Amino acid sequence: MKVVKADRKSRGMNLDAITVVLGQAAVGRVATISPDGYPYVVPVFFVFDGDKIYFHCALEGKKLDNLKAQPSVCFEIDDLIIVDVSPTNPCNGTVYYRSVIATGKASLVGGEEKARALWLLADKYAGGKATGRMTQESIDGTCVVRIDVEEISGKAHLPNSQ
Repeated sequence: MKVVKADRKSRGMNLDAITVVLGQAAVGRVATISPDGYPYVVPVFFVFDGDKIYFHCALEGKKLDNLKAQPSVCFEIDDLIIVDVSPTNPCNGTVYYRSVIATGKASLVGGEEKARALWLLADKYAGGKATGRMTQESIDGTCVVRIDVEEISGKAHLPNSQ
């Protein structure tokens, strides 16, 4: 996985900062390419695990059809912190944010990797307090996609207090 510089280099983030943002973000967006060449973007619940992003979805649908035809994807999260715009001078505003963009190849996973990814997802959304056991029926009833991240970049403009 290669960490690439953001287009506005003064706001670029290192891998540690990117990892924090991905750990805190609730929703990501995956862009796929349809067989006829059109982009398709969908929100997903996800977890970042080293150089991989996992998300779960239904066992069928447009997103999976697209991934089977073309596994190249783009993944994005954004965190809008503050929009500070003056009503009397709207061109003199500031937006504080954090964002991450990753590209890579997506594939469906099964077996132990699927069960582990579902556990990582459950634990993330349970605030690190997931307990109990997943049934095989639950595991079989969902699809898990792994994105092998090839490139990742992050950008942030934060207020001085953060």
